Amino acid sequence: MARGDAGDPSHNYKTLKGTRAPVPVPMDTSAQARMQHTQFLAIFGGAMGMRNQALGLAEAIAAHPDCPACTIDARAVRASSLHMLAWQAGLPVGTLRWPGARPDLVICCGRRTAIAAAAAARQGIRVVFIGRPPKRLLGSLWRIIPSWHDGMTASTQVMPMLLSMNRLPVYRADSQAESTALAVLIGGNSRHTRYDHATCARLIEQLQQLHEQGWPLRITTSRRTPDILQAALVRLATEAKHTHPITLWHPQMHTPNPYPAMLLEAAAVVVTADSISMLSEAIACPAPTYVLNVPNRSARLQRFAEKIVADNLARPLSPATGGGGGGNAFLTIAQPTIMQNDTHAAAARIVQALKSM
Repeated sequence: MARGDAGDPSHNYKTLKGTRAPVPVPMDTSAQARMQHTQFLAIFGGAMGMRNQALGLAEAIAAHPDCPACTIDARAVRASSLHMLAWQAGLPVGTLRWPGARPDLVICCGRRTAIAAAAAARQGIRVVFIGRPPKRLLGSLWRIIPSWHDGMTASTQVMPMLLSMNRLPVYRADSQAESTALAVLIGGNSRHTRYDHATCARLIEQLQQLHEQGWPLRITTSRRTPDILQAALVRLATEAKHTHPITLWHPQMHTPNPYPAMLLEAAAVVVTADSISMLSEAIACPAPTYVLNVPNRSARLQRFAEKIVADNLARPLSPATGGGGGGNAFLTIAQPTIMQNDTHAAAARIVQALKSM
């Protein structure tokens, strides 16, 4: 059936405005009968990470077989510090006007979206808030998806998740392609992590050692990756042997991001421990996840890293011990880690709650 053909009743079209073209999604017609009206999902987020979490949850809801055709309208709404202080003090900060049809569900991510969440709730719209919301907002929210380390008690309203929401598809455990390459996800500087010269040099040394063991490397970096590390990675890729190539993608390149394909096709994923979102995305793919430790000052991030290792969701990339390892970075894929994607688990619970209303 050609795209746009409405002649096949077994398909409906879920339009994701601003994200991708309409695609046919198989629908459960009995589920459509139970849910009588179309859901409009409005997404609020500021930074790219917040936007990806909100869109990831929205897209997972839209892809659920029991969700009717819907439109996802992605909009960045980020209150200033002054507006946040005024709102927290109980002062009026204006009203929220919808540019189109009034949405049935609003997904907010990040504390700076609290004013938009409160305005939507006052209009009787169901609001899903990703993260730990301000106390003033707690009673207004329909569902809350805090992180495991936020310490909120689970209830009908509160659905704590260990891993961050993401925009990756559902990978099956048996969907991993045959590959001998490692996907390497490199982060960068943040409020809690500083990539100094010593850290950058150690990361390059570890990657060099992995490559010398015979691993082809597919490396992707972040907007946060410092220039000195980016330049060193370019040199590493340029000097690599053709028998074990190193490919590098960074945000400044004018080519499509190979990130999802890298995760699906990797024999293993090696990721720096400076981002809960990156670690969560690595764990969502079928390949085992290994963590490259970097200095950080965040107790929250440290607890998360310890938790995913304790739950066998990831393993530290440790120096070889014994057998003449010489302290080199050493990777042997003996046992797979557990694959887990909390985004689709959260989406299923939200769809179920909508169906039961």
